[in-house]
Amino acid sequence: MDKKSKIAYVFLGILIFTGIFILLLLRDESFRPYLIAIIAATGALFGAMPRLLSDTPVARWIAVLVASFCVGVGTWYTAVKLQQEKQYLQIETHTQSESILTIKQEIMKLPSENINSIIKGIARDLREKYRHKDFPSVEALSRILLEIDPENGHGLYYAGEYCRLRRDRIQMRGHFYRYFATAQKRPESKTGDAEDCYDRPRGYCGERTGYIYHIMANDFYKDGLTKSDKYGKIDDFVRADNLVKTSIKYPPGEFTQIKPTNELREDIKKELKALGRDI
Repeated sequence: MDKKSKIAYVFLGILIFTGIFILLLLRDESFRPYLIAIIAATGALFGAMPRLLSDTPVARWIAVLVASFCVGVGTWYTAVKLQQEKQYLQIETHTQSESILTIKQEIMKLPSENINSIIKGIARDLREKYRHKDFPSVEALSRILLEIDPENGHGLYYAGEYCRLRRDRIQMRGHFYRYFATAQKRPESKTGDAEDCYDRPRGYCGERTGYIYHIMANDFYKDGLTKSDKYGKIDDFVRADNLVKTSIKYPPGEFTQIKPTNELREDIKKELKALGRDI
């Protein structure tokens, strides 16, 4: 047996011991991401063995075995990890839904005045969670409110805001259109500032209503900017213009969030004029 063949067998022995060592370490999940990187590097090294040593049958077989081992371990880890994450998400979603339903059932057993106090407490908590960007809590608390009352203004507003931040335009508009539909039946949706909203368990006030119109106006304006079809753009800009005109009818009359009211009105006017449509 020549010297290069002996070296190849030494590398084969190292491979076997390395494989056993790696399999033992894989039992600890915290090491797995690092091990996958090590395995990939090992595969690349052994892939070059025939050129580093000699292009003998032994060297070629060792390279093939190592490459196959590395690919197999990497594929196994990826598949197992994805399956675990999928199962975890399913369990988490199921558990959260059960918890929300349980909370609703317990709240609904209370006297109506206690329920109203709890709803106002949840609404104030929602405001704080939103300010601190605790969006998973915002999503969970808004779901609780909507389980208790599907037309609750606090729940619809924060559910819509959560979807907006996730760039889920369809769901956002769905929540806000439901708010508008209910607001038409509630006179208090036309009066009061944001603080008044949190004193009202149903969650409707003038400032919130106006602000939701402002959000929707911005959304249709942005939608119009992304479209290439002339008439589609005109339709979105006209909707945005109608929404912004409605928003200023509510206190405080102008909003500075997202694109401010005055700036938004001017930009809509410019876009429509460029498309040959005056307002």
